[in-house]
Amino acid sequence: SNGYVRLDASRLTGLYARLFGPQVKFDIAGAKGKGAFYDIKARLDSETLSVTAVGPADLGKRLAGPGGLAVTGYTPAIERLSLGTVKGQANFVGRFNGDIGAFVLRGDVRGANVSLVGYTLASASGPVTLARAKGEIGIVTSRSGAGGRGQGYLAALLGPRPTADGDIAILKDGRVLLMRV
Repeated sequence: SNGYVRLDASRLTGLYARLFGPQVKFDIAGAKGKGAFYDIKARLDSETLSVTAVGPADLGKRLAGPGGLAVTGYTPAIERLSLGTVKGQANFVGRFNGDIGAFVLRGDVRGANVSLVGYTLASASGPVTLARAKGEIGIVTSRSGAGGRGQGYLAALLGPRPTADGDIAILKDGRVLLMRV
């Protein structure tokens, strides 16, 4: 099945329209797989984000199959997705395991021409894990960059080849816990 969702049709989805554009197109196809699983191919496209997911899933239980779903994502406009904080482009290649309530999304993110507060990296890359369990979200990443340039304190501090590690939790009540930065 395919179609689109208008995000600019309601003030309740106004923030999503700002992030992704006025509409999101979707295309989902599947064939019966083993047991309760279907072999799916799904794609979402908007002005700022394209995402694909391929693999076995139990759609009734909203559960990825035993090997998980292969997921890719691309954005030409990090600026829109970060509400103007970060500029550049990025892509993601990884795997989703679990269900909508408890999952792990693990993969590699690569960015190009990533800018923040007057500092720009020609490239940035590294592994990232996004996990949800018991209503909390965890993000663990290890990033390295190349081609760093800019003016001011941030450029002097980070230099041309910065590295960073992070372990962040978003708690049930919305507070952000920086466990390792």
